[in-house]
Amino acid sequence: MRWPPAPGVLVATLVAMAALGFGSALRAGASHATSPGLIVFASDRGKYNPGEIYSLAPGVAPLDISHTLAMEHGLAIAPVGDQIAFWSDRSGEDELYLARSDGTRLRLVRGLGDSTPSSWARNGGALTFSADGSSLVAVLSRGLTVDDFAIDVRRATARALRRCGGVLQPSPDGKVLGRINTGQRTANCKFGDDGKTLFICADMFFCRLKTNATGTNY
Repeated sequence: MRWPPAPGVLVATLVAMAALGFGSALRAGASHATSPGLIVFASDRGKYNPGEIYSLAPGVAPLDISHTLAMEHGLAIAPVGDQIAFWSDRSGEDELYLARSDGTRLRLVRGLGDSTPSSWARNGGALTFSADGSSLVAVLSRGLTVDDFAIDVRRATARALRRCGGVLQPSPDGKVLGRINTGQRTANCKFGDDGKTLFICADMFFCRLKTNATGTNY
């Protein structure tokens, strides 16, 4: 069972939470994946539920769009196209799912490695959509092993990437262009401040890194 993060970790995750597009700069604006004014978010607000995906439209109460008693987490929203991705342990361990922003057309991503029984549980990590929403990089760990996968959104299939850890900078076709090695298991990252400052959540650390790149919309 996965426990909710400590308050400090949760705040850091919220500050740095958008899983952003590929390319020379990360996208910091509102997602175009959903209708104007609609917000999609992950929360453990349910009294007897460890985590669900919700949509929130102006003037109405949050709507549970994942509808399970399992734990859903790690939500990512495509910059373009009506597509979201999230982890769920509804099968007994973390699996990756794709869906529309209203929860319809739910699809399980195939090819995320060995699914045979193990003493180590599979734990989903950071999810990062490409700028055009056609692909996704997913981080999945089992014990001390951390693997990165390139996801074909249209086919809902995964392809293993060369292990390198840290913050990946992949091209839309899944080729790793570079990385930032944090030395820790890394979750979310986002540009902020002047548009050239990259914020990174890495295990117990909340990192701030000055770069020569400028985030989109700055």
